[in-house]
Amino acid sequence: MDILSEAKSKTTEPKKTVPPRDKWLNIGILVVLTLVGVILSIRFDWPTVEAFMQANPSWTIVISLVVYTLLGLTVIPSTPLVVIVALNIGLLPAILVSGTGQTLASWLEYYQGRLINYAIDLDTLKSKLPQKVRDMPIASPMFQLAARVIVPKPLALLSGAYRVPLGTYLGISFLENTLGSALFALAGLGILNLVIPG
Repeated sequence: MDILSEAKSKTTEPKKTVPPRDKWLNIGILVVLTLVGVILSIRFDWPTVEAFMQANPSWTIVISLVVYTLLGLTVIPSTPLVVIVALNIGLLPAILVSGTGQTLASWLEYYQGRLINYAIDLDTLKSKLPQKVRDMPIASPMFQLAARVIVPKPLALLSGAYRVPLGTYLGISFLENTLGSALFALAGLGILNLVIPG
């Protein structure tokens, strides 16, 4: 059995039966996380975060990791934060912090996907989809690399729901998050230097 076939079999194996009490607990956690995401999406304010970091520079790394992780519950792009962090702690540390923080957010999204799997009978829903959709190699590293660029949030939820190996998912997440943070930080700081020379 090759790697792709093995990965596919792991994501198509039937899930274990969840006791009703545990099922409702998982649904409750999913609802709470969803509500937190909605509230954050409505109340989140970039200038407030930037001002708080500038007022507490020694806490920049901790604050950044918390903000990145919480933004995983929302649809707000978190990559712009790397520019704010870079102005406080330097370019390279900011890229590493951003990559780590966004990967924590990716893990939270993956966990949400696992909760969705407990709340909904995805195996039945999947059986009603077109054959090409059902056969998507979602656990394939190459598929993860490509899809993450196009639809990162849906991919994270599906990866958790269909039990993509966590090591594969987080490894690719960290690679792409760090690379994306580096590109955005270099571009953002370059634009700032043009607008505000010296």
